[in-house]
Amino acid sequence: AEAQVGLKGLTDYMVDVDQRLEGECPDLDTVREMMTVLSEVRGKETDMELDIQPIQRKYNLLLKYSRQIPDEELAVVFGLDLQWSQVVLKARDAADKLNQQQHELKNRLQNDVRAFTAKVKAFRTDFEANGPMEDGITSDEAAKRLEKYKKVYTKFEDQWRTLAD
Repeated sequence: AEAQVGLKGLTDYMVDVDQRLEGECPDLDTVREMMTVLSEVRGKETDMELDIQPIQRKYNLLLKYSRQIPDEELAVVFGLDLQWSQVVLKARDAADKLNQQQHELKNRLQNDVRAFTAKVKAFRTDFEANGPMEDGITSDEAAKRLEKYKKVYTKFEDQWRTLAD
C-alpha cells in the first residue's frame, strides 16, 4: 500500500506538470505561470531520481517475495524514468518556445505598459476634474464618487501588479 501511495503521488505530480506545460502563452499571466513550471521542473530534475528509486526498490522487493502486482502497475513503476524524461523534454521545448516568443512578448509588454500609463493619466485627470473634491457637491455625492473611483483604482492596481511582476 505504501508503494502504491508513493507511485500515485509521483505519477499524479508528473501528469500535473505535463498538463501545466501545455498550451500557448498569450498573456503575461500565462507566461509567468509557464516560467514557474519551468523553474519547478529544473529544480526537481536532479532530485527526481531520489523520488523514483525508492518506489522502484519497494516494487522489486514485492516482486522478489512473490507478491502479485498487475502488469499495468509494473509498467507504470518501471516507466517512471521515461515518463519523467518526457516531462523534462516537454519543459525544454516549452522553454525554447518562450525564447522564440521573447521579442514578441517584450513588445507586447511595452505596449501594455504604454496603454496602462495612458489610462492611468486619463483616470487621474478625470478624478481631479470630477472626483469627490469637486467644488459645490454634497458630501453624499462626494462619497458616491469616491466609491466609484476606488473601484476603478482597484482595477488599475490589479493591472499594475500584473505588469510589475
